[in-house]
Amino acid sequence: MAAKRGTLRRGLKFCTESNTMKMSSRNNQLKHSQGSLKKASTLAAVFLLAIGWQTEISKADITNTAKASGTYAAMQIDSNFSSAAVPVVTAIRSLEVTKTPSITSGVNAGQTITYTYTVKNNGNVTISAITLNDAHNAAGPAPAPASEVISIDAAPLNDSSDASNLDAIWDSLAPGDTITFTGTYTVKQSDVDTLQ
Repeated sequence: MAAKRGTLRRGLKFCTESNTMKMSSRNNQLKHSQGSLKKASTLAAVFLLAIGWQTEISKADITNTAKASGTYAAMQIDSNFSSAAVPVVTAIRSLEVTKTPSITSGVNAGQTITYTYTVKNNGNVTISAITLNDAHNAAGPAPAPASEVISIDAAPLNDSSDASNLDAIWDSLAPGDTITFTGTYTVKQSDVDTLQ
């Protein structure tokens, strides 16, 4: 492998090829195939060669670095740095809707069916701006789900929120929580005539 040369302090040369460097305890010099370096220059060489050896930490980790400090005889004493990286679970984005009518059979013209819609966040991330859309095959306008309220507040408590229950939009639904919408439909005579 071809050698790469550079300059250390005081014009000394160093080489980054794979040859072994050895320190001689007799004359306090760094022996290398390209010559000798003073011990004072050794630290600079080691520093330059170590650049880029840091381990890359994933953005999906919770990372922190700790260091201890103290004093001794008015001197600042610092420890080494110690880091830890804890992986975060994969995000699961999921909603589950259940629709229940107040009348399940034999409706007549003029009767009102009240539908209850429950929406559960069964994933592990918070879902925002939740709305419901309902469609049907009856003659009149489909129910418009609204009046949203929280019906199941799983631990931790109070981590879901909604600024207004009049706009048919739930603002923020935390994992494990369930909200309820309601909507109504009044049966038309044409529904009885045609939906047999």
